[in-house]
Amino acid sequence: MTPEKVLAVLSSQGVNITMRTLQRWAKDELIPAPERGSYGQGGGTWADYPDETIPEALTANLLKKVFELKNDDVAGARRGYLDGERRFFTDTYKTFIDRISQGLEYEAVLRLAEEEKKAYTNAEHALELFRSQGVKQIGTMEDLQKLLAKQEE
Repeated sequence: MTPEKVLAVLSSQGVNITMRTLQRWAKDELIPAPERGSYGQGGGTWADYPDETIPEALTANLLKKVFELKNDDVAGARRGYLDGERRFFTDTYKTFIDRISQGLEYEAVLRLAEEEKKAYTNAEHALELFRSQGVKQIGTMEDLQKLLAKQEE
């Protein structure tokens, strides 16, 4: 997918970023890096973004806009999601990229994120605290919910 096509699709979803931002997001690993090539001497260059760029860019935008994460934090959450490792905001990244990938309209996902922001942020911070303390029984938000449910019994 050409960079222009990526920008057009994102714009149709209400995410208006510049070519420079798209390139920065790829460089900072918020989205997949494009395959790059040259048309030959004096012919210029080309870039081809993979299809997963769209849901990943929408997720990155959501995490930046709603959760106010910095590029490093979004990239870390994405790496954790892709590698299957638990990192700060990986669970939140997975929740929202899954919703987007399943075809839920971005505007609806954005509204849900805004409504759920406080709960997700508190849960992610609690999980990160547990992980940093070496607590093994809690690795996901689901584990945390189970533990809290047991305490309520």
